[in-house]
Amino acid sequence: MGLMLKRQRDGVLRESWYGVFTDSDGKRRVINLNVKVTGTPPKSMSLSEPGDVAFERSRTRAKDALAQFVEEAKHKGNAQHLTERLIEMKTGSTVEYSKISELLDKWLSIPRDEDLSPGYKIMCKAILGRFERFMKDRNPKAFYLYQVTEGDVTAFANDVRASMSPKTYREHLRLLRPAFDRFLPAGHKNPFRTAIMKRKGGKAGEAKSVHRSYFDEDQLQKIFDAAKGDSLMYPLLVAAACTGMRRGDLCKLKWSAVDLQKNTINVAAAKTGERLDIPVFPLLRSVLEPRIKNGSKYVFPEAAQMLEENPGGLTYRCKAIIARALDGKPLEPAEEGLDKFEDEAIEAVRANIPEGDRRDRMVEVVHRYAAGEGIRTIEKEMGVSKAGISNDIHAIEGWLKKPLMRKRGGNIKAMIQRNTRVPRSKGMKSASIRDFHAMRTSFVTLALRNGTPIELVKRVTGHQTTSIVLEHYFRPNAADFRDTLGKTLPDVLTGNKSKKQTATDKMAVLIGKIQAQTATAADKKRFKLLAAKV
Repeated sequence: MGLMLKRQRDGVLRESWYGVFTDSDGKRRVINLNVKVTGTPPKSMSLSEPGDVAFERSRTRAKDALAQFVEEAKHKGNAQHLTERLIEMKTGSTVEYSKISELLDKWLSIPRDEDLSPGYKIMCKAILGRFERFMKDRNPKAFYLYQVTEGDVTAFANDVRASMSPKTYREHLRLLRPAFDRFLPAGHKNPFRTAIMKRKGGKAGEAKSVHRSYFDEDQLQKIFDAAKGDSLMYPLLVAAACTGMRRGDLCKLKWSAVDLQKNTINVAAAKTGERLDIPVFPLLRSVLEPRIKNGSKYVFPEAAQMLEENPGGLTYRCKAIIARALDGKPLEPAEEGLDKFEDEAIEAVRANIPEGDRRDRMVEVVHRYAAGEGIRTIEKEMGVSKAGISNDIHAIEGWLKKPLMRKRGGNIKAMIQRNTRVPRSKGMKSASIRDFHAMRTSFVTLALRNGTPIELVKRVTGHQTTSIVLEHYFRPNAADFRDTLGKTLPDVLTGNKSKKQTATDKMAVLIGKIQAQTATAADKKRFKLLAAKV
């Protein structure tokens, strides 16, 4: 392996360095390294002699380029690598091959409209790191993305599916599919698309998707009533039910998208990029107006911050409210805890912790917790993390050998489990059917059930196809079907007595046409006549 200077037929020195090496077949190869020769070479043109400083620097760059070329050729296969270099020399366009070990850094460095959240970065690191470790164990010779086979992908998918929940499995595919799409070189098929095909439904006996339930009018009112004491969750849940927006879109809703003079919200959905046109009715307006002067670009700044720092906590608080609203069983009073053993706890702290800031902090935590303050309140007032407060109390529990942490009666976790989740077969984790996203399902179902044209619903929710709305979000129950069909089917099929359509019924139909922009001039004229009579 070495370097070479070449001349053209007219004797002029070529501007690039050339490399000489022996390939895996034992053949001598000469390649253009695309490293420019700079400075003054030795007069003899022999590379055994030095040139000036600039020439020697270009020689060093050429050596590095040749060494890298030979190393990559070992991994890629010499014939393919030489073909790529020929393409580069002819077109000036570099064929880039991404390494498996580089996938995380490359994916996170893609330019985006908004900064990635810490939670998303952690998820990417976990998933792509898991895939990299799996490939090192299964196929250590696979150095580049294009060397990942369908067999590798199938084995990885089976490994994830066997050890994790279906949701986590889908998160792996949702990340790895587009990541391979982005960084595989042109002409290479994505094994995450060819080995694992997307499909609807499934074979007999397979676990099927469990869709979220919807809340009817009475259930929504109970949820609103249960949330009224929570200054963060009440306006958020009302807004979710009134707009049908996804959690992330709603938490990061900006004032620039809200026009209270026209009573509209116009914003792009983060997931699909579709523009949402959302009307602001009185209930939604009642939670938006008090927040106008909140000093933030976000309508719900507390929710935006919590979405970034603790999205799981946001889901938990939502589910806790839903569970309390729908369970019908009141929580029992909180059990006594540290308040019964306050003096003993302080003595234990002084006996086990030397004088200083830590002892003072623990004593203050004991006083506050015994007085009935919650851990969140203590965290906010003292500037101590929730984990630190919990560790202090657990340490005192260990010294006294007594349970001190307060526990809410009624077992809120069990209440959440029975009201928001349903079991699934084959030992799978139970599925969530009532959570923040169920508000979106409720909006769609109630709108369609009450006669809103589906095209209008799609404009509000941002769904791109009617099939998605009907398959995943329109969840009427048997009673809904019976009532709706009873009103729309002819009497000969239902056995109902003929009922004359009222002016209000006729107006509702015409309003739907006008909103959908399908009303004729005659329809509009008929609407004006009916409105004058009502």
